[in-house]
Amino acid sequence: MGSRTREILRRQRAEITIPQLIELFAATKLTEGRSKKTVKWYEEKLGRFASYLADGGEANIKDLTLANARGFVASLQRQDSRFEGHPYRPQESGGLSSCTIHGYVRSLKAFSSWLAEEGFTSRPVFAKLKRPKLGKPMIQILSEDEIASVVGAINPNTFLGGRMYAIVLLLLDTGLRASECCNLPLDDAHLDDNYLKVLRKGNKERIAPFGSTTKRALLRYLTTWRPEPEYETTGTFFLSPTGRELTYSGLSQALKRLGKRAE
Repeated sequence: MGSRTREILRRQRAEITIPQLIELFAATKLTEGRSKKTVKWYEEKLGRFASYLADGGEANIKDLTLANARGFVASLQRQDSRFEGHPYRPQESGGLSSCTIHGYVRSLKAFSSWLAEEGFTSRPVFAKLKRPKLGKPMIQILSEDEIASVVGAINPNTFLGGRMYAIVLLLLDTGLRASECCNLPLDDAHLDDNYLKVLRKGNKERIAPFGSTTKRALLRYLTTWRPEPEYETTGTFFLSPTGRELTYSGLSQALKRLGKRAE
């Protein structure tokens, strides 16, 4: 490759915008087999960084400096509210958690490594960006009395109650994550044989067995309360009253309300 050609390529790369680079990065991650959810997570984190860099203008690759990345992380740490602009959750007072900020730094470092691998930069420009230290929260275990209070606060003879009763028993019986419960495909619920097939991060599959009480709750939800899906492509086990997929935020809020009723 001649020096003139290299110079043209260098100028072209210098003019590419950060949103364009993020789009290319996301496409690469999809082709590598990353889930759509993971790619969306990257896009949201990097999109906010792009907005910070642009500051009303248009940022390009020359704005990708370690100083700018550190300034962005510092702005996140100074933030005194959260969920601003969130499509489902109202804005709340209180700063971002160290875990959330840790996620932003991980996304920036992954983006930086990809830029170097693809030849947009000569090296990973965010290699020296430090991740914030994470605390180790204590996981609270419910006592038998507390479990009884939670289950007793559910009326299983309504749509929402019947669905929540099945979900709570399933979570207690199998140790599923709330997100795994929301994403559970109908075809992976083997009720006759008392087990689920659960796809975890990295496309790792595991078998989650459950007992007879949970089986009865799941069967009742399936035969009595589960609505017709709004779209033919909707194939998750748990649905909203309108037949849409149950979202993580929706389930999280419902579980919080249930916890307050059980107090």
